[in-house]
Amino acid sequence: MDEKLHKSAYGGFSIVSVAPSRANQIDSNLVNKIKALQASESTNCQGISIDGMIKAGKSLHGKNSQSGYTTKYFENSRQTLEKLSVESDFRPPLIKFSAVKEPKPRSDETLTYRMFQSDIKLVRTILENAGFIATEGHDWNLLWIGHNPKPNFYEKLSIYQKISHFPNSFEITRKDRLCSAIIRMQELFGKDSFNFTPETYNLPEDFSLFYNNFNKEKRSVWIVKPTCSSQGKGIYLIDSISEIPVEETCIVSRYISSPLLINSLKFDLRIYVLVSSYEPLRIYIYEEGLARFASEAYKPGHKGNRFMHLTNYSLNKKSENFIQNEDFRLDDTGHKWSLSAIIKLLESHGINTDLLMKNIYELIIKTILSCESTVLETTHKLGLHRTNCFDLLGFDVLVDNNLKPWLLEVNLSPSMATDSPLDTYIKSNLLADMFTLIGLRAYDKKKDGYGRNRSFSKTNAKKPGPSRSQSPPTLKKDSVPKKYREVLRETLEEQERRGHFIRIYPSKGTNFFDQFFTTPRPLNQYLYKAIYIDMMQETDPHHSSIYVSTFSSGFRQDYARHAFKIRPVTCSVEPDISYPPISQPKTYQQRQVSIETQGKNALPEITSSDDSKNKCRACKESQNICPYCRLLKASKEEKIVITGDDILMEYLARLAQVLKNTKENLLKSSWKFRLNNFISHPAWINSDIDQKIWKRVVNRLQEMKDRRRKLVSVLKKKKIVLEDMEKEDVVIGMLRKFTSSELEDILRVSTKSTALEVVKCLIEQENGILSEMLCQGIRQTVEQQDLDSPNFEETEYDKHAFATQIHRETLREKFFNNKAPVRKRLQAAK
Repeated sequence: MDEKLHKSAYGGFSIVSVAPSRANQIDSNLVNKIKALQASESTNCQGISIDGMIKAGKSLHGKNSQSGYTTKYFENSRQTLEKLSVESDFRPPLIKFSAVKEPKPRSDETLTYRMFQSDIKLVRTILENAGFIATEGHDWNLLWIGHNPKPNFYEKLSIYQKISHFPNSFEITRKDRLCSAIIRMQELFGKDSFNFTPETYNLPEDFSLFYNNFNKEKRSVWIVKPTCSSQGKGIYLIDSISEIPVEETCIVSRYISSPLLINSLKFDLRIYVLVSSYEPLRIYIYEEGLARFASEAYKPGHKGNRFMHLTNYSLNKKSENFIQNEDFRLDDTGHKWSLSAIIKLLESHGINTDLLMKNIYELIIKTILSCESTVLETTHKLGLHRTNCFDLLGFDVLVDNNLKPWLLEVNLSPSMATDSPLDTYIKSNLLADMFTLIGLRAYDKKKDGYGRNRSFSKTNAKKPGPSRSQSPPTLKKDSVPKKYREVLRETLEEQERRGHFIRIYPSKGTNFFDQFFTTPRPLNQYLYKAIYIDMMQETDPHHSSIYVSTFSSGFRQDYARHAFKIRPVTCSVEPDISYPPISQPKTYQQRQVSIETQGKNALPEITSSDDSKNKCRACKESQNICPYCRLLKASKEEKIVITGDDILMEYLARLAQVLKNTKENLLKSSWKFRLNNFISHPAWINSDIDQKIWKRVVNRLQEMKDRRRKLVSVLKKKKIVLEDMEKEDVVIGMLRKFTSSELEDILRVSTKSTALEVVKCLIEQENGILSEMLCQGIRQTVEQQDLDSPNFEETEYDKHAFATQIHRETLREKFFNNKAPVRKRLQAAK
């Protein structure tokens, strides 16, 4: 460490530590290995095109060169924006922000901001220098909040009001939720497509699974982190199972023991990511970021040395070895560098940093996609306009010695502390560019009344949208809906205000990621087509062929059978929040007419196919009557109406019971895939990806029951006859006489009251998921349980589960009235 004399403010001199004067070093053997790996990787590049955008990691005070494609793109986009501009723009004027070193507030009473559970000096300074004043009221232009807001913060917003977080964005910023979200995406699309996070487990829920994997390897090192903390608090390394906290909620991840080292020090990258919209999805990355170094040389082992293994600034600044930055222009000295300094050092060793940044971009996009459906669903329920929210996220990325980036965590509110000149320079420019990009406007809610006239509510938010079968509109003015033209104009206007932000989604080649959306988004597809195909007059590289991800061996075989059959379908009409229908329900007047005219004595007509109709006519007088006609006949005898919802609720109750008694690690990947498609369908309200599968199925069942109760309550107020609905016990008793396979057959043809697009994930296969599970998987599970134990309660649904292994002719006779222990029945079934 070098030392120099520094003149203090009091006229004396003091000795201060400065960065080493020698050149920064990377191991030469490691550099050669990285070059060889990059040569093979560059031949297999798919997805985002790094040539189609400005490259991040260039200094803010330097000039970022543009490629020929980028120059042409910006020229064409400005021409397109001129064509989309309207003659009379009634929107309030935009406010431009600037990064300043000292507070110079100027007051404008019409511009207000509110801080809630957060008080960041730098944010206040930049806002007040632009004319904003603080308020504690509700008529603010900007709400800066330090945590994920509660739903009441989003009520009755004007389209010009902004909140600094999207609802439910904590799905990726809480460590446990991020783990669950990535695992879910791995199950849906394969681990190879989402392999950018270390192997992670949520404890204590996943303790048994972690225990098994921990013991497979000797001398493995893991890192334990609290689920929702920051600044390195509560983080430590373990190499013994006895060090795991038994009762605490935490995550445990495999420790990356081979990080890339600079000057023998471990480091990670803080990447600043801005999500300005989820509909359509727009993601930006800031050109500049930070690199945070550990303060002691890295050596394998020494797991108790936090200054060696952790890179958190708040921790390492307490080390006696820590060197603070003293000049933002000297951004490659001390223990905190700029991102551009890291890029410059790697390039000086001949390393291709384009591949590194491309992998970081894709890591960011896929992480956002893992919460996209949850966030967008919530914004619809809350009735938010697409421009009401934004998220500035801090992605912490570790680069290993193969130059592979690993996502460590995502920060909901990244630190804006300015302890050094480098912090002040980067973060003040970051905030100024961000506020300019999101488009804050000089709007006075009290004076102009925009909030009252143009605010969005839950009622007008649920308008019919394009279905999955619809293709995105073309660019011809007479055929493009107004919303699509507005979205295109907003995107191009936002691009003109980007400052030092780089848009990575949409960008050239990002239609490759369409396959990773759990629900297709026509608005995203239109925007990509309008900008990168029509405007740039290029062909779509991912349009003429279907891309199939590389899956693990077990998942690949099961997925291949139904990958292009069972896909989530976008509802053509958004379901109402209060009554989220699985089917498209009749109005109350239509239902009343239906009850009076039909006499409450018939199931919905068979509408699935002509073959089904012919079969039912043929079996009316036959001894082998089909399940549907058996149920139809029984309902006529009892004078009740059985709906498709009744059948589905009975089916889900049985399915939940079987799943509850089956360990999840014994479920086939194909079963998990089909269940996830059913559970995560947009028709449902609840979002519960962190729960076990059987609990999620129970939640869907409960949601249907709640909807039924609400409907009954409303009908009673209208004094409509409800004799058929009040015979619930009779309906349940009748349905329990049918096997699971027979219920599946009935569901296939009773599509008039049950939306096939929702339940087809469960019944589209020949046997249906429940009958397939019972036939193939239940025996192995049951034999592992002590079913004769007094703690095992045998329910009516357990009887169904084991009964399906015996001939259908003896089903009701042997099991519904049989009191023998379950184990004896299973032996009889064998």
